[in-house]
Parts: sequence; structure tokens; C-alpha cells
Amino acid sequence: TFKYMFMSHYATEVCKCPGFNFHKKTKHGERIWNVSIMNAYNSLNPNHVFIDYYTDEQSEGKKIPVIQKVTLLPFLPSFSYTYKF
Repeated sequence: TFKYMFMSHYATEVCKCPGFNFHKKTKHGERIWNVSIMNAYNSLNPNHVFIDYYTDEQSEGKKIPVIQKVTLLPFLPSFSYTYKF
């Protein structure tokens, strides 16, 4: 049997850093563009985990299981538009 426990990781995907707000007053109200980043710590949390096998010279041709982690996006930009009237 092969037992493995995932490492703990930061859940910074849920909260956004404040980012930058661009305000523009118009004739009928105000518009706000917001640009921010999710996962601002850039922690490489795995999205996909799989088992791969490799052979080592010291293992005499035996296949050794290795857990590979795949991270798709280390950080994610976020854009929002608000119109107040």
C-alpha cells in the first residue's frame, strides 16, 4: 500500500488583496474599475496530483513511485466593474 498525506497550504484564493480602484465620475453617476490579484502569496497549491514511476540506477531496474503535483495558475488576476448611480 502507498500512503501519502497532502501538505497543508494557505487558502489565500478566497480573499483578495485590496488591489487598485480607478474612479471616474460621469454625468449620471460614478464608475469604478477594480484590479486585484487572488493568491497574492503566489503559493503553488496543487490542482492535480498523480503517481509517476521512475527507475533509479541504484534500485536495479525497479520502478519507484513518485507523487507529482501540478499547479495550473500560481496567481489569478481579478477585474471588476461597478457603476453607481
